[in-house]
Amino acid sequence: MEGAAGQRHRAAIQSELVSRSGGFDSLKEYRKRLGEYAAVEGARRGESRKTARKATALACIGGEIYMGTRTGEIFVYSEALAFKEQFRAEESAVVRMKAFGDKIGILHANGAVAAVGDKKGKTWKISGYREGVFHPYLPLVISGTEGGIDIFDMEEGKAVCARPKESGGSGGGGCPIDVHPCGSCVLFSGDKSRLVDIRTMEVVGEVGAKMRVLTGIFHSSGVEMAVGARNRGLSVFDTRNFEEIRQIGSSTATALCEFKSAIFYTGCGIGTRGVCPSTGKELFRADETGTAFGSEPETLYVSDENRNVHRYCTSLNKER
Repeated sequence: MEGAAGQRHRAAIQSELVSRSGGFDSLKEYRKRLGEYAAVEGARRGESRKTARKATALACIGGEIYMGTRTGEIFVYSEALAFKEQFRAEESAVVRMKAFGDKIGILHANGAVAAVGDKKGKTWKISGYREGVFHPYLPLVISGTEGGIDIFDMEEGKAVCARPKESGGSGGGGCPIDVHPCGSCVLFSGDKSRLVDIRTMEVVGEVGAKMRVLTGIFHSSGVEMAVGARNRGLSVFDTRNFEEIRQIGSSTATALCEFKSAIFYTGCGIGTRGVCPSTGKELFRADETGTAFGSEPETLYVSDENRNVHRYCTSLNKER
């Protein structure tokens, strides 16, 4: 990453890495997950709402639910799924949304990226865009483009890194799938699925040499990574050594999220499932095939193929 903005982002990533440098406390994580998995097992469906369009992306921001669609429209609902308003930043499918401070970042299938807040915003275009992901805590969009890799800064309104495929770095090209919670590495899918350090654009690991990853997510602990590949089910890897530790099911997972330390996935014919990533134990099951997930601390939102959005609440949420 280049320039003053790139230096700031490098410093922020280094600070996050230092804060996590104490190591992984497996006993503390185990105790935390026990309580959260119990909450997932006790989650029950609350409100459901029929929507005007099928959701392509969901995001929970400031007590509101944002639902992106294939037409570029974004519908805003209350926590209880009461309609509030709608708007459109670009006439292209919404593929991802994420909160950044008091703004929401919106990424479209045509490479348009918007930052919207207080009913105002700006929109930019990423040249040669193919697929992209938001950084977990910096205002960045990391994209695979026709020319290589582009890192776009929504605060600066420009790219802070554009690395062509033919450059000296070994990480050029491919489609970004997810960013490690430390913020330093991105999982890219291509002829080989690999982990690329965005500070140097060098490959730091490869995942399943014979596996073309379609979707994936890093667990918030930073230790596990779940990926979906065609006709393979859900594969869970240990990010410390890139070894596969678990395979769950055999059907293709089309969407993933983490909720209360459990990995939720969905796909054609399998409905929606929530599992423990390390053991594969099923903690949650719903019949609907999801199209997108959104979550708050005690609430999970699932959109389905029939234009419904369902709200699932843990017992802590219901007690409020």
